Amino acid sequence: MIVRVPSSLCGVVLPTMVHHVRVTGVQGGFARHMTSATAHRRSDRSIAILVVASLTIVLAIAGGAYSVYAGSGTLFVVLHMAIGALAVYMLAANRSRPPLEVMTDAARRVADGELDVQVEFGGRRDLKALADAFNSMTDSLRERTEALTQTVEELSTLYEMSRALGSTLDLDAMLDATLDAAMHSLAVDSGYVVLRDPASGEVELRAWRGTGVRPIDGRAVRSSMSEWVVRQGRPLVFNPSRETEEVENVDAVTGALAALCVPLVSVDVVVGAIAVGSHDRTVSFTGEDVRLLSTIANHVTIAIGNTELFASVQDAYLATVRALAAAVDAKEPYMRDHSDRVAVFARATAEKMGLSHDQRTAIEMAAYLHDIGKIGISEQILRKPGPLSEEEMSTMRHHPLIGANILRPVTFPWSIAPVVRHHHEHWDGTGYPAGLRGEEIPLLARVLAVADAYEAMTANRPYRDRLLVDDSIAELRRCAGTDFEPRIVEALIEVLTEMDAVASGSELSALTVEPYEARAVFVAVADGMLSAFRKLGGRRLTVNLESKMGAWLVAEAPTFALSDGHFSVAPGISPELNGQLEEMRAVLGRMATLMSVVTGPSLVDHFYGESVDSLTERLRGTARGLALYQRS
Repeated sequence: MIVRVPSSLCGVVLPTMVHHVRVTGVQGGFARHMTSATAHRRSDRSIAILVVASLTIVLAIAGGAYSVYAGSGTLFVVLHMAIGALAVYMLAANRSRPPLEVMTDAARRVADGELDVQVEFGGRRDLKALADAFNSMTDSLRERTEALTQTVEELSTLYEMSRALGSTLDLDAMLDATLDAAMHSLAVDSGYVVLRDPASGEVELRAWRGTGVRPIDGRAVRSSMSEWVVRQGRPLVFNPSRETEEVENVDAVTGALAALCVPLVSVDVVVGAIAVGSHDRTVSFTGEDVRLLSTIANHVTIAIGNTELFASVQDAYLATVRALAAAVDAKEPYMRDHSDRVAVFARATAEKMGLSHDQRTAIEMAAYLHDIGKIGISEQILRKPGPLSEEEMSTMRHHPLIGANILRPVTFPWSIAPVVRHHHEHWDGTGYPAGLRGEEIPLLARVLAVADAYEAMTANRPYRDRLLVDDSIAELRRCAGTDFEPRIVEALIEVLTEMDAVASGSELSALTVEPYEARAVFVAVADGMLSAFRKLGGRRLTVNLESKMGAWLVAEAPTFALSDGHFSVAPGISPELNGQLEEMRAVLGRMATLMSVVTGPSLVDHFYGESVDSLTERLRGTARGLALYQRS
């Protein structure tokens, strides 16, 4: 029979059951102590009865013999015989009571939770049969109790894991929590989770626990049991051999001697695998272990699907927001990519300050939309080549309010409208539109204010040339404490210092880049731009673009090919770059031209920036150093 417990009661029922199982052991120990003391007292009483009865028999026999010898009469002889018979009865009764007392004591111990009690009787068949039946009962109770305890612990683990999976949308945090739960349930010392890349089909290590050093390359993963499990979609178990003492490593990722791996299956598609293992050669995984790990895998697969769904919704939001930002920036020609750059600085500053993932996403979205209120400002004011008059400046100061009003009806997953409304407030209360001061200003609005000001200072305007980076940093520090919060200013300056160091390294690495690495960077950037276009334009427009681009490659750039949404380098190509670098630039330039017909040049620049940002730090530097794409 299956007992179904409503999920609403899990928080009460499961902890209570676990508590009961643990307390029973304590009570059982106390009961064993009390029962043992009682048994000792009864044993002492039996010995006393035996001694008294034995002495009485001896005295009765001696007294009877003496009465006959002395001729004391029949009455005294009968009296001594009666005393002897009573003593014999006491002995018989004392010999027949111990089995009943033992059974009584054993039953009490079982009732108190001591389920390993066994009794043995010799002699009479009925007593032996009774003892065997009692022992069978205690064995059955012990096995059922152990099974119930294991089930309760499994349910408790699954409940805690479900709570952890439901509390975050951070995929890495979810995988870590799942792996910890699996290792705890199966009492092992190592484990890992791999996910399959839908595009390349390769598996990637995403979570790992073990006794050695975490693998840093893909070779260990490709030669591990998880590779087979992902390809076959079936569980795989390795247990140490009992016939030999030789130690054999059965999994390349953990080095475990016993290992179990099950697939993560979502709608008949294997998305990854979870594996656990032990370095103890006495460990052996069973069918129940496979069932438990498969249950855990089902939970995490559902959570991964929810995370991917949220990510796709977030990508759709981001694409929409970027399109709106491009439309706003288009009203002022000199503001092209202004929102993009502000978003980069704002998010990097938020990361430097240690803000949460949701806060970092919110500040990025707000940065893209912070000037959306300029839609309601006259183009005559926005395009004015000189400084604004006081009346024009008063009109311009309305754009944060207009932007907030535009965004208020939109149900974003993040609170963006207040950030847009107050990003021109000053730390000392002299800003607009509400004249807030200090921490009255929303934190993300304070961050956005610093990022927006820095970008404005380092960009050209019709009425002035841009400032140098050092001069802009000096101006930020001068205004810290009046216009801006000082700690945010310092955080942005740290970000700028790191960016400058990376840029310097990029120029150096570009001079020494290997040909194979240059081609790999080109393919990654081109694929990234195509993927970004696909998210915004959809499948039909992407297929049309790929068709035109493929035909152009055959005619103009045979070194490269485009198939199934991915660029590749033709086989047999010369190991030297020769003129290939110019050919790479021509390919990206042609693709940008085709894309801009649909999206406009600003969004193509977005696609390129997004593609480069997705690379590792070293490859980002290589991409910038190669100058594969010239922004419009």
